This record gives sequence, C-alpha cells and structure tokens, in this order.
Amino acid sequence: MAASFEKEDADIDARPYAIDGGETSPEFKGFHRIEALIYRDGDLDAAVPYGEQLVESVKSLIAELNKPENFSAPLNFKGMLSLATEIPAKKISSEEETWSDQSLLIFKHNWIGIHSQFKPYEAILDRAIADEVESAYTACLQTVEPFFRAGQVAATPYSSLTVEQRGAIVRASYRYRDALLKAKTALRIPDPA
Repeated sequence: MAASFEKEDADIDARPYAIDGGETSPEFKGFHRIEALIYRDGDLDAAVPYGEQLVESVKSLIAELNKPENFSAPLNFKGMLSLATEIPAKKISSEEETWSDQSLLIFKHNWIGIHSQFKPYEAILDRAIADEVESAYTACLQTVEPFFRAGQVAATPYSSLTVEQRGAIVRASYRYRDALLKAKTALRIPDPA
C-alpha cells in the first residue's frame, strides 16, 4: 500500500539510495536511519530524535489509513504483487537490513503483511485458487521457520544462510507471487488506472 502514502512511506522506510544526498541528507530518516545508528554506529542517543520523528510519521500514516478513498482492489493487488516480487528479486540480496542482518525477520513480516491484505479476497475466490495461495504462503513461512527461536523476535543472522537456503526462499517467494497473480486474474481485478 506504500504507493498510496508516498510521503509517509519515504519518511518511514526510505533507504539512502532513494534520497538525493543519501545518508548525508536530512531527508534520510525512519527505520533505515535508526538501523544504521544503532547497529552500525552503536549510537542509541543519536537514534532517539529519529525515533521521535518516526512516531509522528506513523501517526500521519494512521490518519491516512483511516481514509477509505485511499484504497481500491487494483491498488491493493498492485502493492501485494510488488512486495511479493521485491522479496526474491531484491531483498534477497540483504540490502534491506545492511546493518542489522535481520532480512529473515523482514521477509517473514512482509509475507504476513501481504497475506493479511489477501485474506478479504479469499471468501470470493474459487476454493482451489484460495488454497493454492494459502499453500504458497505457508511454504514461504516454512523456509524461514528454522531460523527463529521461541521467545525471540530476532532471527538467525541472514548472512549465515547457505546459497541453498536462500534459493529455497526465492523459489517459495515466486511461487507465492504467482499464486497471488492467479487470484488477481480470477477475480478480474484490473491494473490501477
């Protein structure tokens, strides 16, 4: 849904390469600024003002999320499919969590978020297609499940995964994306105008 909230998305989740001046720009803030300050620089005090700005950005996002006019099935599926593709095509490189090494945590919660957006469509889909999406989603979660321990939020550091383990994540991710695309087609949801 990030395309519906571009300012909030940039303030919350922009990476240095998306901003003129990169990390030296005052426009670089949000999670990725905080991540670098905490994990790379070990400077919690410097991260605090960015955390406060992040709270304000999230409040603005909440206000936007409460406006029904910001949502439509075409935009919703565009966002789901974009993120479902971004995981195996881009995030697999670990550029997302350069300093925290927590890409697995991000993959897992990206899939959970995508699936939460898919769920309302499930009831009106052909059962076989809905089951295919559910199965593909479950397979994604199973690829990362071994890297999480009960009672801990953080996952095993992503840098410790083998090429084979990363390959399994890629294959499962594309399978999920393809199942979502099949659902979109079956629902006859057009591309956004």
